Order: sequence, then C-alpha cells, then structure tokens
Amino acid sequence: MKPALTAWKPVLGLAFCLIYPSIAIFKKLGVTPLLLYGLVVLVVLALTRRQLVPLLLPKLTPLRAGVALALLLGALLAAYLLIHPHINKVGFQLLGRSFGACDQSDALEVALREILHGRYPYYAKTFLNGPISPLPGAVLLASPFYLFGDVALQNFFWLAVFIGGFAWFHRNLSLAVLVAYVTCLLSPHVVYHILQGGDYLSNGIYVLAACACLVEAVHRRRSLWQCAGWALLAGVAFSSRLNFIILLPLVIGALLRLASWRQALALIAVVLAGFAVVTLPFALFDPAGFSPLHTANKLSINGAFRWAPYVAPLLGGLLAIALAVGRKRYQLPTLLGDMFFVQAFLMVFSLALASLHGGSLNFEWFSFGILFMFFGIFAFGPASLLPAEESNATAPPTNPRSTHPAPPV
Repeated sequence: MKPALTAWKPVLGLAFCLIYPSIAIFKKLGVTPLLLYGLVVLVVLALTRRQLVPLLLPKLTPLRAGVALALLLGALLAAYLLIHPHINKVGFQLLGRSFGACDQSDALEVALREILHGRYPYYAKTFLNGPISPLPGAVLLASPFYLFGDVALQNFFWLAVFIGGFAWFHRNLSLAVLVAYVTCLLSPHVVYHILQGGDYLSNGIYVLAACACLVEAVHRRRSLWQCAGWALLAGVAFSSRLNFIILLPLVIGALLRLASWRQALALIAVVLAGFAVVTLPFALFDPAGFSPLHTANKLSINGAFRWAPYVAPLLGGLLAIALAVGRKRYQLPTLLGDMFFVQAFLMVFSLALASLHGGSLNFEWFSFGILFMFFGIFAFGPASLLPAEESNATAPPTNPRSTHPAPPV
C-alpha cells in the first residue's frame, strides 16, 4: 500500500499544478463546476498514466511528436491572433459570464514605449490605470518581442523553450509533447492566459530556464564563461517579479554543492550583479516612484495585514534555506520541485490572508499559480505519467564528479 501511495504522490503534485491556477476561472462559474473540473483532471491523469501513455508513446515517433507539437503551438498561435485583439481591452463573455480585460501586456508595452522616448517608465499607467508592476528584467526580456510587434508573443517562445528543454533533459521528445498537451488541455488558465497576452507564463518559464541552465552547466562541467553567461541571465530573470527572489537560496545551495567555494561564490556574484545592473538604475532613480515595490503591498490585503509583506517573504526564504541545506544530493527535478514548493507556499499563504480578510475564498489570488506551475510540471511530469521504471530511465545519468568540488577558477 505504501509504495502505491508513493507512486501517486507526483500525480497529485502535477494535478495541483494544473488545477490551482485554473481555479481563478471558476470564480464566476460556481463551486459545482470547480469540483467537477478537479475530478475530471484526476481521472484523466489516472487514465493517461495507465492507458494512454502505454498506447501512445510507442507510436509517437520523434517525427510524429514534432508534428503534434507544431500543431499544438500553431493552434494556440492562431487562436491568439484571432481572439486576442477582441478581448485584449474589453474582456469577453462565456456562458453568460463576463471576464474582464487584462493589462499585463499593456504594462510592458507602456514601459518600453516610455523608455524608447527617454522617459522614466514607472511613472506611467496602463489603460486600466494600473501601475507598471514588472521589474526591469521583465521589461528587458520582453523588448525583442515588442520591437517585433507584440510583447505577448513571448509566451509562445518561452513555452517552446520549456518543451524543448524538457525533451532535452529527459531525452524524450514524445514525453515532452504529451506533457504539453496535458498542460494545455487540463489547465484552461494556461490557454486563457495566452489568449489574454499576460506575461506570468513567460516570467515563470524564463526564471526556471535560466536557473536550470546555470546549475546544469556547473553540474556538467561547462566552461567558466558559459556558466557565467547563464548566471547573468538568471540575474536578469530574477528581476522580473518580486516573488522569485526568495528562490535565490535554492540556487546558491545547488551551486555550493556542485562547485568549489570559489567558483560558486563567483557565479553567485554574477547572478547578483546581473540583477543589480538591471534593477538598481530604475529603483534608485526614484525609490518612491518605483511601482514594482508597491506590488509587495498586495500582501497586506488593503492594509489589513501590514506585517505580511515582510513576514511572508521571510517565511518563504527560510523554507528555501531549509530545503537547500537539507538536500544532500543534487538532481535538477528535485531542485525545481523545491522551487515549486517555496513558490506554492508563498501563494497559498497570501491566498489564506486574502480569504481570511474577505470572509470567503478569494478566487483572484489563484491566478498567480501560473508563476510556479511549470516548476512543478518539470519536477512531477515524468513520474506522474510514466511507470516508475520508465520515468527513472528518462533521467540523464548522474555525473559522478558532481559530488566532488570543481576545479578552482
């Protein structure tokens, strides 16, 4: 009984990743549809693990997997190009319910337009009169897509990066494509977010990708310059949303475990330098007007819990430190799973405060789950969808040198 329960733990973890963000959609549909949705996700995951995977994976050759992936991304892109212009600033109706507009992509566009005109971007407001909440790193990483014509196209790029990275690490394109279909079909908030053009999906994936590439480069003994490049990207990626900063202890712990103290400290310095170079010029120009800092006040729930913006990140940071210290062996899925748990703790803690203050479940806060869901999908996906012996076979062999210090820098 105990081994069977252990085998289903990653399935429940994956189900949580898929269900939690999408609960935000059910704020206007009611409790009964929400419960039915949760049951459907659990049943489909169980059937996928037991029936569909043994049936599909042997037939899903790399060529067929590539075609299936192209069809999925093409369908999402076509839906975005068709629907987004109509719902971007006016929202939409579904089953008689109104869903409001989203100003996330507008925040990036406004910020970049202000910068290109030589003005301080954080004085501007979105079309919903909201502040510019992304940190400068998010603005910088969105700039190529803005220059291309549409910042929301970054979601497709980073989703493709996630799928490609998943396939490369697990050496299984078919499994990566299956995970992509499961994610898009069973988590409607992912599709909803893409259609709205929000940047939470991109934020989560590029933080995941930069951190994973950094620790894997060190783990696989890549050159110092290559490791430093990934460290610089990680620093820029951390400068996207404030909640990601509490993941830094986990990255530091992994680097200290995989490299010599000298090399680890050098890479940590590069991460911090990348964050500082991108963030500080804007933060120091006008600390009072630096609107991303105001987003931390959301944790106070309109001033009801004035201690929360300090206590919640502190508790999340302590959890990250405890997990970093407690891990005796490095594995990338385990590291990303720890990142998932730290982020989920922060989000659930905030949700509890908002619900306690309002006297009922606050559905709005569930949407922030998309920031951490891809960490969990990477960590739990293979073990959730494959039998234990097959999921173990997809993991790359452990580098025996990872337990020894790296050569001095």
